Amino acid sequence: MPWKEISMNPNCRTDKIAWLSAVFIITACVLFVAGCEEPQEETHVPEALGTVTADDGSVWEQVSEPGFDNDENISVVAMCQYKGRLYAMTRNEDKGAEVWRTDETGWEQVTLWENEKNGVYDNPRINNVWGRMVVFQDRLYVGFSTGVQGTYLYATGCEIWRYDDSTWEPVISDKRDSEESGSIIEIAGCAADDGDLTAAITDDSKSWQTDQWAGAVLQITSGSGRYRKFDIISNTADTLVVQQNEIAGELFEYTICAEQEHTNPFPTYTYSLGEVETGDDYEIGTGWDESGFGDYWNKTITAMRIYDEKLYVSTGLNYDYGAQVWYTPDGDTWQVTQPANSFGNYHDNVNYIEGKKAVSSSITDLVVSSVSGEQVLYAGGTGTSGEKGSCSRLARMTDSGWELIVDASVDENDTGTNENGFDSGMDCTMFDGNFMPWSLADFQDRLYVGINSLGGISVLYSDTGSPEDGSWFYSVGGDSAYPDGFDGRLMDTDDPIFAGTYNNIAPYLYEFDNELYAGIVIMKSEKATTGAHIWKTPDGTNWVKITGNGFGDTDVLAFEAFARFGDTLYVSASKASATSATEGGAIIYRLAAAPETVPETPSPQFMTVASYSTTMSQNGDDIDVYYPVSGGTETFPVALLMQGGRVDKMYYEGYAQTVSQYGFIVIVPNHMITIDMAGFIAEGLFAEQQQMYDTLAFTAQENDNASSPLYGIVDTQRLVMLGHSYGAACTIGAMQNSCEYPFCPEGATFTRPEELKAVALCGINTKPYGPVEGDIRETNNLGMPFAIINGKLDNNATYDVTKISYDLIQDPPKAMVFIKGANHYAMCDMNNPPGPGADPNVPTLEQEVSAETAARWSALFLRAYALDDEDALEYVHTTGQILDPNVEVTTDPGT
Repeated sequence: MPWKEISMNPNCRTDKIAWLSAVFIITACVLFVAGCEEPQEETHVPEALGTVTADDGSVWEQVSEPGFDNDENISVVAMCQYKGRLYAMTRNEDKGAEVWRTDETGWEQVTLWENEKNGVYDNPRINNVWGRMVVFQDRLYVGFSTGVQGTYLYATGCEIWRYDDSTWEPVISDKRDSEESGSIIEIAGCAADDGDLTAAITDDSKSWQTDQWAGAVLQITSGSGRYRKFDIISNTADTLVVQQNEIAGELFEYTICAEQEHTNPFPTYTYSLGEVETGDDYEIGTGWDESGFGDYWNKTITAMRIYDEKLYVSTGLNYDYGAQVWYTPDGDTWQVTQPANSFGNYHDNVNYIEGKKAVSSSITDLVVSSVSGEQVLYAGGTGTSGEKGSCSRLARMTDSGWELIVDASVDENDTGTNENGFDSGMDCTMFDGNFMPWSLADFQDRLYVGINSLGGISVLYSDTGSPEDGSWFYSVGGDSAYPDGFDGRLMDTDDPIFAGTYNNIAPYLYEFDNELYAGIVIMKSEKATTGAHIWKTPDGTNWVKITGNGFGDTDVLAFEAFARFGDTLYVSASKASATSATEGGAIIYRLAAAPETVPETPSPQFMTVASYSTTMSQNGDDIDVYYPVSGGTETFPVALLMQGGRVDKMYYEGYAQTVSQYGFIVIVPNHMITIDMAGFIAEGLFAEQQQMYDTLAFTAQENDNASSPLYGIVDTQRLVMLGHSYGAACTIGAMQNSCEYPFCPEGATFTRPEELKAVALCGINTKPYGPVEGDIRETNNLGMPFAIINGKLDNNATYDVTKISYDLIQDPPKAMVFIKGANHYAMCDMNNPPGPGADPNVPTLEQEVSAETAARWSALFLRAYALDDEDALEYVHTTGQILDPNVEVTTDPGT
């Protein structure tokens, strides 16, 4: 399952990544860490080791060697400024987590407790799959995590340590104190299938009171079983009755002292537990100060946030009891918020203690926001499987404790964005809904939540933080201007489990200098890794892609830890998720220079367009001709617009004029034929493929005619195609060199003209519509650049079918643009023009705006590939979806 983490304030950010294939019933965590930024008279800033220019023109400097010269440091999960230095905490599955900090010009490793350098006290299970750091009351608080995501433990419990620039001190750790210790003299009943789930551990040097240690935890501190833990059920004067608890949701688990091997079912991983035997040393721990706040199933620390002058800390991967949030006013005394686990939210499940399975096994992030009119602490929670439905939960802190504001129980109805998964439905899964609130952010008076899903990232926001219906809106995904995953790209994989899943699956949100950044976690497949993305937005709705390939390093699986240091932004490029990794160690980058220019929409090259009407001698069609007025000797490609069935050419005037402004001679014919197929007979305006050759002949003739307005201005070697509905379907056939009636005479053959350079069509997909229905077809476009530009409300070429059609286009470059609020007649001068059937879906976007949008995207796609226009190419594949709020764009430029 995926996990993540983000920092608690714009100063510092701790992040964690996670494996996303295990996101079923699991939990994930993120958070922004408050209090990391502090003004300093002197800072130790690392030297640049190299620079890279990002997609948006910003310049970034590499400031660390990969993994600090150790490839086992596969991630930097958190960074924080403290006393003039930038601290960085690593994930290390080999020897345990490390802490580094800047020195005069580079980095130095920080010695941990008792001069250890890994795992705090040489505990390799403190591996930091995730981690957190925050400055609180002038000390650096560091949250360490243990184990791996899954329903199997493999953990010793999360820990918190604090540092004053010279000395480490345990805050939440078994090392804080020891209530009892000793050596094992005798072991009984500690085997599988021995008729008793518990075992007896004897130390005959003791004289305890009966059940003095009931409810405490036995910790093995020496031997091959070191770090193993057992629940103490009861005790006599010298014997402890203990229970193994290595598997969540397993009430009948045998206590086994021999060496064991466990295999987690999903995600799949295997680990070993060492043997516990006589002579081993042990300790007994009680209370909240022990690792995991006294519950070793609190594997990870998922967020650290300062709120109301107190430090709040949330936990994750607690599949047995449910996640928690603890707080302290001084770092020395801690209390758990109420309800104590899982926001008090449980499924009924007899396999769990008291028949309760936690809905939120992780509290994924914490954030403070004033969207309600006063400062409130908000918490994101996972949704495990069960009768209460899975997927994202959200809660807010009140005087009486946690109140769920996104959950199926919030109100009596079962619709609205306050339902679990922000209205993803009770059947929501990690594959198809708003699965997990990966990160939270407070930005420009809005509360934001970044969603983890194998169905692609989405980002939502609320202006109120209210539990009412309709309180949440999409900034990315959903009905926003941006497709799921920011770019709508699917993962390249042959694994049937992940077929149709998205490449970008989780965002780490972080505010820096009045812009909201999103560091992306990507899927790693057996076929390809693209390198992780970073996006940013100045207003919360219009996003700019900073990088789409890990700053040129395709092994980067996540940009996770963000921090402000030395008045600029630092971010870590990590090479791992919870259960997979690529080659090399994590790298830290800093922002060296903002983009020199702000991207703009390419303007039409020719503001004046002239037109004339005539009859094409080649076929007798009445046509309208639109051409740019340049006043020079330029020549222009020919753009033939194949009309929709029964749609008169007059209804394409605005569209044709706009396309012509971008440097095309646009031909719009009225082509009259009679169709007789499958018992359907119709006479009217219907396109045929032969019109392509007729148009080439006509424009060549006009180019040589001194009395023609087109004299000498036709680029006779370049033809591009436009089309609507029926005419677009006709063009798709021609592009594939197919001859299918009624687009082409029965029994004939067709070869597309050599002059054809690119195709942009509207109101179309590849599922036959009309008298002969059929399956969605593949498009063998034979390398022809192809764009589909549809109204998102199109009732004929529907949204879902069009997305499948796009995926079945064989060759890039290709693009799919949905115009939000437009229907089947998005490109026409009026909605539902007379002649064809009406689209029952009422457009919400003004007709003039939708027609201009369709024309602009068509023209720029054609300029990009017929005229090698670099500005148009950048607009189509990068900046257009940022600059145009009315579209949802998916593109594949190919190589």
